[in-house]
Amino acid sequence: STGKLLSFSEEDLVQCDHNGDQGCSGGLMDNAFEWIQSNGICTEDAYPYTSGSGVTGTCKKTCTPVATNTGHHDVPAKDEDALKSAVAVGPVSVAIEADKSAFQLYKSGVLDSSSCGTQLDHGVLVVGYGTDS
Repeated sequence: STGKLLSFSEEDLVQCDHNGDQGCSGGLMDNAFEWIQSNGICTEDAYPYTSGSGVTGTCKKTCTPVATNTGHHDVPAKDEDALKSAVAVGPVSVAIEADKSAFQLYKSGVLDSSSCGTQLDHGVLVVGYGTDS
């Protein structure tokens, strides 16, 4: 641990992770975690995001990976206690239905909405759990 917060490269995953994932057409978080465990991941500065137009492009892995992961665990679906426990010890990725207004109009703070959807299509990071704003 260096004590420095690093921004990791999305493009490294989008262009180079072929572990069952499809670049700009999407993929699964578990596949990405496994790819990072095997290959490491570069920083955003070393491998900047260029696929915003929807064209994946070709892997140009000329950067040096700066981090890897040692594994991951899935939190059981609809188990709020397990989610709270996981968030207390480390980063937690969750899937959301990104086209729902609850997410499209989200700016900051605690998300409290009953219209989050169930057709999961996007991965995001949980940074906390609770009801405080």
